[in-house]
Amino acid sequence: MKKILVILTCLGILISFRVAGATIIDFDALAPGTLVNTIEGVTFASSVNAIGLDLVVSTGFNTTSGSNYLGVNDGGFEVFFPGDVVSLSFAVPITSLTVDFISSPVTPGEVFSIDTVSGSSISAAAPASVLLDGGEVYSVSFSSPTPFSSAQLMSFDTGDIYSYNIDTIEFFPVPEPSTLLLLCSGLSSFVIFVRGRGKSS
Repeated sequence: MKKILVILTCLGILISFRVAGATIIDFDALAPGTLVNTIEGVTFASSVNAIGLDLVVSTGFNTTSGSNYLGVNDGGFEVFFPGDVVSLSFAVPITSLTVDFISSPVTPGEVFSIDTVSGSSISAAAPASVLLDGGEVYSVSFSSPTPFSSAQLMSFDTGDIYSYNIDTIEFFPVPEPSTLLLLCSGLSSFVIFVRGRGKSS
């Protein structure tokens, strides 16, 4: 009986941590040219939709992961420009969001941001890294103790000429009540087991 309790406890804890882990969208599971609407419970929209363009999985520039990224089906280089906005709506509220923007060389710093109802975050003054083709990686992260269900990925129009794409999006969903219940029951079973074992010694 004790072995079964230990196994169930371990399974409950492992499942709980797996469900509450990060979700990563890097666009590499989709073929280039695929229109992007909803991926992994995230619905995408953009200011470019208003001018008849769609969000699309693109390839052609270096990335931090795989070969694909989020771009625009503009019939050319499939990139975003200053002032473009990408809106994300999450099926489950999240508490943390990180986005890798990859821009053309010599992009001014502090031009990319994540905006939410819980607050915002802006890119650093210098890129985190530079890729082999000269692309500059700006990683922007935002975390909040207050869960949020939507975010806007923005680029400021500073008068400078630059283009960019969105490579990786990583977020942490708020654990569902059933997940928390599973975690608590697993931990309490483990405590009962350890206490019972100590008394029998």
